[in-house]
Amino acid sequence: MCGILIQQQEILEVQQYIVVKNIVIDWIKQIQTQIPSMVIIGGFSRYLLGFESTYDKTWVDVKISNNLLLEPLKLSGRLLHIEHNDFQSSVKDRWIWKSPERFVLDIFIEDTNRDFIVKDGLNLQHPKEAIQFFKEYLSEMGENEYIQSKISKLEKYI
Repeated sequence: MCGILIQQQEILEVQQYIVVKNIVIDWIKQIQTQIPSMVIIGGFSRYLLGFESTYDKTWVDVKISNNLLLEPLKLSGRLLHIEHNDFQSSVKDRWIWKSPERFVLDIFIEDTNRDFIVKDGLNLQHPKEAIQFFKEYLSEMGENEYIQSKISKLEKYI
């Protein structure tokens, strides 16, 4: 009997996860219609591409090419400028946006043209592009064990 209850609980958790995942995807698609050039980067991108089986965070990392593209986000939610940018020179600025639904975008303003994959109407960063980004970080900012570990993890996906 206990085993059946555990299985039912696990099924319920999976169903709840799928519902939340679909809500986040719909939310991101709405933003993408306002900022068509936005690229989803980081863990959520890898999740949507099938490289990772879960994504349990309430924020999504994105890249856009300039601050002017933030205008639609100013109309809803809260936009916060991050004063200290600890990334390489290609990252021109950084913002955090919190939606009324309590989802968060971690926004990187980067003016480089990087390749991305379009899947289900979303622009997604491939792990190869993420590796390139982090290698540029290391060449400009110096060795960093944390960044090197990110590269090692990403290399397993290609």
